[in-house]
This record gives sequence, structure tokens and C-alpha cells, in this order.
Amino acid sequence: MDSSLLSAWRGNDPGATWQKYAGKKSVFGFKVHTVLCHQADLPLFALVTPAHVHDSQVGWFVILLTALLFGLKVLVVYADGAYFDRKMFRVVHDILGAHPAIQFNLRKAGKKKLVTRFFAEQWRRLVTAPRTAIERHFGWMKRYFGLKYFQCFTLMRVMQFVQLTYIAALAVALAAQRYERPDLCRRRAMVLAHL
Repeated sequence: MDSSLLSAWRGNDPGATWQKYAGKKSVFGFKVHTVLCHQADLPLFALVTPAHVHDSQVGWFVILLTALLFGLKVLVVYADGAYFDRKMFRVVHDILGAHPAIQFNLRKAGKKKLVTRFFAEQWRRLVTAPRTAIERHFGWMKRYFGLKYFQCFTLMRVMQFVQLTYIAALAVALAAQRYERPDLCRRRAMVLAHL
């Protein structure tokens, strides 16, 4: 799971807020928190919040709600350092019975002293490699399905747009499966041409 920022369409959107990251330009908009199936590389659940909402505030809720809604047996939860939170670990480990493979955030004070180079390399190998799927997912959704090009405002309308965009991606994957062409599950134009 991860989140991605979406810039607001209008500068006076009442649902959007400012988000500032260290060393990056501030963004006025929204955040899409997404749970991705590791096996299919397809979205299972998405929640849209104002941009200022930190991942750790909603991450535990999103993963728990996804597992309960779909009756999933969760084995591992991959996430970045923003989800490195006690509540997230409790939900993933104690409630879902899964392994939390959450990036160890060294930026917080005191953690650099605790970590050896060997531990850091092993941890990166375990956590970072599977997480690239969600980064590809956001790039794919923004580029080929127009996730970042919405022309609506207010949180409710942006939420509807994001859900419809994700439904379109799932429809393309379903069409590819039905026509026994799983290699086309991410290729919107090729699936439409094949149909």
C-alpha cells in the first residue's frame, strides 16, 4: 500500500489542502491511498483524503477495511516509511495475522545509531523490491488512465473520479482475462483494439 498526491483542479477547492515535503514543491490537492494486490498488480481499495492527511493516520484503517470487506487472508503488507507506526503494526500483526514489511525510516532521531549496514541492506532487499509494483501502478494510472487530469472539485467529486478511474482499470484487466490475453491486462488501447 502507498499513497500518491493529486494536484487540485481549482485553486479554491474547499476539499483540498496543502502538503509540503522536505526538498519538494508544495502541493495543493488530495492524496489517494491505495491497497494493491501483489499477485495481480491491481487495486483492491482506494481512499481519497485531503493532501495534508499523513499516511500513518489512515493506513491502518485502509488495510483493515480492505481485508474485512473482501474477506482476504493477508500474508504480508508492504509499505513505505510513512506507515511505520505502532497502530499500523498492531493492526497488521495482531488483527490480520500478517507480516508487516514496512520500510524502516532512518530520518527519525536516534534510529541511525541502532542500524548496522548489514541490517539496512537486508531490510531494503526484503521491503523495497516488492514495493516497486505500487509505484508502477500510480505511474500507469496517471499516464494511461488520466488519474491526475481530473476536472472537478470538492472531495466527494474527486473521490468519485478516482473510483471510476480504478473501475476502468479493473474493467480493462477483466476484458483481457476474458479474452484469454492476460498479457494485455494493463494495456488499455490494445484491449480495446482486440475487442
